[in-house]
Formats: sequence, structure tokens, C-alpha cells
Amino acid sequence: WVGMLGLGTLMSEASAKSTSPSARNFSLCTVVGYRRVFAHASHHVLRRGADPAWPGVFANFATREIAALSCEPAQGASFAACYFEVPAAEFPSLQEREDMYEMVMAEAVTQGGLRRRGFVCCRTSDEKMKAKMGDAVFHDKYGRHFGGVEGHDYPIPGPPRVWSWAGPILPARIYLRHCVLAIRNQAGEEAERAFLADTFLWDRTTTVGQYLAENPAIMDTPPPPEHPDAYRFNG
Repeated sequence: WVGMLGLGTLMSEASAKSTSPSARNFSLCTVVGYRRVFAHASHHVLRRGADPAWPGVFANFATREIAALSCEPAQGASFAACYFEVPAAEFPSLQEREDMYEMVMAEAVTQGGLRRRGFVCCRTSDEKMKAKMGDAVFHDKYGRHFGGVEGHDYPIPGPPRVWSWAGPILPARIYLRHCVLAIRNQAGEEAERAFLADTFLWDRTTTVGQYLAENPAIMDTPPPPEHPDAYRFNG
């Protein structure tokens, strides 16, 4: 069995089991030595956001509301997450699902004080991604969504990039709502409050709690029930 530390959609047992059906032993934990942040463009958000049948539902390219969660090493930082285990045979499917990250082994402490180790989705670089998946796959998943790419109706200004953002990149709204609901449903309101306080926007200063206080409509806007992926984004 392989330990996992879910920090975004993988905090949802339903979401984790959609990729690893045999996942087990879900429990709240605290990951130490890392900061959780909305700082990269997710291809899951981009491809849904570019679907002409659902404009503006999963992503807003004009406002750069396209970001998903990752973590990065940060001395003295920590964040609430979900520890679970998957069979070694199902781990490659999770790696494929989360191929935009570097999977690193990190340490966590459960609510009962037990120390656990698991893989967590960590920040990497565009160069490492291209080296891992190749230029063609990188273009198919990311490059075609950016300005200057012929034949695409929803370009994001600037060169193709996942991690190398020099300015604001904001949480994808339905994704953010799903993450808040996931930790609430998995571990309760206390864990939700921790998530709001220990998760940051791209500037590493603004917390998700502060952002939602300024944008309360996010939590009141579920995905359209008729969307084929709606069940994946309700916590």
C-alpha cells in the first residue's frame, strides 16, 4: 500500500476513489514543512473551461480564474489535508491523473498524533513537465489554451505556462468550492476553518478565507447539474 496526502480534490473520498477504487483509511492530517497555494493552471480546469458547450462554467480565462492547488516547501508552514492509502497497483493511475505535479514524499501527523508519510502533489516547473511528458503532450494539455495558438477560441494571453506565472492567477471557482466542501464533508467544520486559514492565493499572503469573504457567491454557485462532471465537483 502507498500513502497519499490529498490537498485538493483528493481530499474528497469520492474523487480519490474515482481514480483509485480501493483507496482506504481516509483521515484528517496536518502536512508539515509545506505551504498550500493556488499558483498553477490545471489542465483539468483548462480543458473543461475551453468546452464551448459550457462557457465560463469551470474557468474564466479573462479573469485568470484557472488555478488549482499544489504545495511547496516552506519552513514553519503546515496545512490540513487528508491521508489515505492506495494499492501499489493503483498508484500509477493517480500519477497519471496528477501529472502536472512532482509527487514528493512528505510527513504528516494525524488527529490522533500518529506520524504518517505519503506522496503529495508538489510544485514543479514547466521545463520538468515538458521533459517528462514531451512537447506534444504539453501542447495538447496546456499550450493550445494560450495566446498565439491558431484555431483556439479561448486564448490566455502570453506564452504557454503552468507554473511560471509572474502575476495574478486566481482559483477556478467550481474547483475552489469543491475543495472547501470536500474537507468539510470529510472532516467537519473545524477542518474547513483550518483549510480557509492555511491555504493561500498566488501572492502567498491572501488566504482562501479572506478571498471567499470578498467573493461569497463562489460557495453559492454549484456546477450545473446537467454537466457530465457535476458529480465530481460537489465535495
